[in-house]
Amino acid sequence: MEMMDFDSAKYESLLEYIFKRFPSVQNVSFAKAYKPGLEGIKGFCDFLGNPQDSYPIIHVAGTNGKGSVSSMLASVLAATGKKVALYTSPHIVDFRERARLITNEGVEMVPKHYVYDFLVRYKAEFEHRNLSFFEITTALAFKYFSDMSVDIAVIETGLGGRLDSTNIVNPILSIITSIAFDHCALLGDSLDKIAFEKAGIVKDSIAVVLGKMPEIALRVIRQQAMLKSSLCVESENAFNDTDLYVSCLENMDLRGSYQRENLNTVLSAISLLSSTYHELKDESLVYNALVKTSVRTEFIARWQLLDTKPDIIADIGHNPQAWQYNLSQLQQSEYSHIYIVMAVMRDKDIEEVLSLLSSCDGQRFSFVLSQAHNARSFTHLELVDMFKSHNIMPLASFEDVKEAVEYCKKEAIKYDKALIYLGGSTFLISEYL
Repeated sequence: MEMMDFDSAKYESLLEYIFKRFPSVQNVSFAKAYKPGLEGIKGFCDFLGNPQDSYPIIHVAGTNGKGSVSSMLASVLAATGKKVALYTSPHIVDFRERARLITNEGVEMVPKHYVYDFLVRYKAEFEHRNLSFFEITTALAFKYFSDMSVDIAVIETGLGGRLDSTNIVNPILSIITSIAFDHCALLGDSLDKIAFEKAGIVKDSIAVVLGKMPEIALRVIRQQAMLKSSLCVESENAFNDTDLYVSCLENMDLRGSYQRENLNTVLSAISLLSSTYHELKDESLVYNALVKTSVRTEFIARWQLLDTKPDIIADIGHNPQAWQYNLSQLQQSEYSHIYIVMAVMRDKDIEEVLSLLSSCDGQRFSFVLSQAHNARSFTHLELVDMFKSHNIMPLASFEDVKEAVEYCKKEAIKYDKALIYLGGSTFLISEYL
């Protein structure tokens, strides 16, 4: 099919159009952007010729860790010489991050001209079918990967699993990385309900790998796997004593402590996949790919060192489980003082987050509050009041995150070894970058 002539100005206006016309979590709440049910995406992909059926797929869901697991797997699969598709969300800086090709030669985001052509060509269909933003972007990725004749795709769910737009795929392997409280208004107010939604990606007679999660969640997923005659592989601590695990953990460029669990999940998945993709039996290949995951896949904002003197680390972890991991790692670090620059979205469990933050040593930690510039974000002034109501005195607050970081840089001169940690919101980090 011949591509249309690319118009740079029109490209930007088309992107703005789909963000505004079809609600996305970048500018409205999940409740408004989320469109449960698979009828829309099924119908549109039928119209496109079901491009998602033209390549093998690994389908990844989970409350936390699915981006890391997906990127690690893509890095390893690409190291075998394959052209690997990687679909993740949300994007941090560029919309095109959502659909990437990973090969030994490097990373390629879906080209602007391809996005432009897709949006122009099918705009009337979006309107006619009243597709959601995520349905549009998912279908775009499926079609792009098919047109690029990828060897295999790693597809990350957007929200939940059972009713997620990506759940029309027929995977060769399913992965559920973790279960914790997040998006409770949409996925359920208990771990068993959330686990049931995530378990919706388990397909008949297709193996599922499970990351570390509470026993109540494991029971739900085990039951769903049994009903579908699917092998259920539990990865917690599965590789802890192996040389490969220890070496990867020591040398990976993904430095978040939570990668301990994710690495077990990935190695369990690789073990299963190696029966089909025999190159994955080569531990040196796996090691070399895993330790350079962020470089090989351009995976950003996961315990990423953005700057030094002082160190600035950014991590998009935003729910209580993610905060628990990250605060523990911060508390165990050797920094003499830690400035936490943060924002919080209105649909997060702010009470639980504040409870965790209140345990930080007030002599070593300072909180500088900010906000993302979208309707979902608490304002920095609202956060100040919330912090004070929990007897936490913020050091300062700023509407603009870059001002907040500049303030911390000046304050950090007081200490021999200070850290500025930027977190609590994907959108805050996006604005900073």
